[in-house]
Amino acid sequence: AGGDALLLGGDFCRPMLEEAQRKQRGRGSQIEWIECDGLELPFPDDSLDLVTTAFGFRNFANYRAALKELRRVIKPGGMLAILEFSTPPNPVFRALYRFYSGTLLPALGGWISGDRSAYTYLPDSVKKFPGAELLAAEMEAAGFTRVRFRRMTFGIVALHTGLSG
Repeated sequence: AGGDALLLGGDFCRPMLEEAQRKQRGRGSQIEWIECDGLELPFPDDSLDLVTTAFGFRNFANYRAALKELRRVIKPGGMLAILEFSTPPNPVFRALYRFYSGTLLPALGGWISGDRSAYTYLPDSVKKFPGAELLAAEMEAAGFTRVRFRRMTFGIVALHTGLSG
């Protein structure tokens, strides 16, 4: 960010914040780190210009409540951007991806790390996450306008954007 922008980083998990701070050191940007719950953000209504989340939105316990809370804190005309895993639309690639993420990744990751469960969480959480179309509809229902999504990496990932109405 340039000029007088204030960058905020938040998570409800203290160790995740500490890791983010460690990774950010020496990179030039000044970020204010806040331990907070994304379902009850400590910001006034209509106070943020942009909210982004990358590979964390699917971990919310309640997607609809999270979207409503994000809408509450984003200024009218401000943007929400969600980068998240998705289900590939091509049935052949979807089957290959599910085999890789559900079978090969846990086996290899578990063999290397000794903790197979750490590598089964990701594919399980992706399976439970709504598809790109449904997430776009949920964003619109929460009050976002001009909602769009773009699939990337053969549909394994989708970037959703919307403006606060």
